[in-house]
Amino acid sequence: MVILVGRDDFPRDELLLTGLIDLLRDEGWSVGHWFSRHEETRRLTMPPFVLSWPRPARALIIGPLLLLHPSRWQYFIPGNWARAASVAARADALLTTLQQVSHEEVFLVARSAGARVATLIADAAGVRGVIALGYPFENPEEGPNPDRYLHLATLESRLLILQGVNDEYGGRGAAEAYPLAAASRLEFLDTDHNMRMDQISWQKIRELMVDFLDG
Repeated sequence: MVILVGRDDFPRDELLLTGLIDLLRDEGWSVGHWFSRHEETRRLTMPPFVLSWPRPARALIIGPLLLLHPSRWQYFIPGNWARAASVAARADALLTTLQQVSHEEVFLVARSAGARVATLIADAAGVRGVIALGYPFENPEEGPNPDRYLHLATLESRLLILQGVNDEYGGRGAAEAYPLAAASRLEFLDTDHNMRMDQISWQKIRELMVDFLDG
């Protein structure tokens, strides 16, 4: 079984994640898409018809849409939204979910900040491996942050990182400078952090992922 773990800014990745789901199912894998409660709430307050709106307009509609869902009203409390969106909170929630399906052999395919979440709990969850697409080694506006990468050096779970050579969160050169564990592998693709790729790069992703999942 493969479980997808996306990044917080999900609208940017709809096409990418749809492509990954199709790829994995074509290879015979059962695929699930995990959403934290925070991500579910974002989807409730950001339906498809508003995704093309300017950011200020989208912000104005969140409150009225949230009113339609009383079970989510705690997000009106200052600070709750940010706490629920944190990597630590999402990691705890993912680990809880995986512990409920511990009888399954699970791989995680994780995207951007979702890859931080997945790698933080991979060993504790006992997953068979993690595939990270566009790992955020560093914030381009803040520079290196040990919280993003120190755990990768001691990760026991198998890890395949598929990284764009021009990824602003750690492209070729930058990503290679960070220490990885022995069971980890770093592969570069001709793309950036948004992972918009031509057919050749998609074929490379397919080959690398299939090899990792079957290994």
